[in-house]
Amino acid sequence: MEGYWLRRKNYFIKKKFQVNFSFYFILLMVWEAFLIGALLFYVSRGTITTAYLAEGIKVQSTFSFFFVNFLLISLIVLVTIGLSAFAVFIYLSHRMAGPLYRFEKSLYDIIADGDLRYRIQLRSSDQFEEMQQALNGFFECMEDRIKEIKYDVSDISSMLRDEAIDRIRLKESVDRLADKLEFFKTST
Repeated sequence: MEGYWLRRKNYFIKKKFQVNFSFYFILLMVWEAFLIGALLFYVSRGTITTAYLAEGIKVQSTFSFFFVNFLLISLIVLVTIGLSAFAVFIYLSHRMAGPLYRFEKSLYDIIADGDLRYRIQLRSSDQFEEMQQALNGFFECMEDRIKEIKYDVSDISSMLRDEAIDRIRLKESVDRLADKLEFFKTST
């Protein structure tokens, strides 16, 4: 499974997140085109433009003269940049969505299997390296603490199997175990 993860090719890991990410960028571009149009209208109000065209001289308000060309250029730019941006954002969001998916899946796997030996591996080009280190540090800390608790439980079990129970040693072991368990804060 690790080998598959390191060479994944599916760019739609968290499709909703990635499509929304791209959609908002394209929406931002539409807003930008609208603002440019509004500013063009504002600065050109009360002005006229003259142009020499094949059919002769044309005199028109500046905004009316440029409006159709502006709409056409805006539409062409919006479509080409929008499609390019969508592809780039899917690629870039893949670098974020992939690790997020990996963290989510790893945590569910650890919860289901109880295997604290697991460590999350990301590709060097993925984002959230600090999160990976923090989660792996968490797993390592939990693994070490659980090992200590298991050792104390094993020690207590072996003392209980012995007919000549050393109550002082048993109490010390139970107290040590209780101290280790006190580290964990729970809701009850």
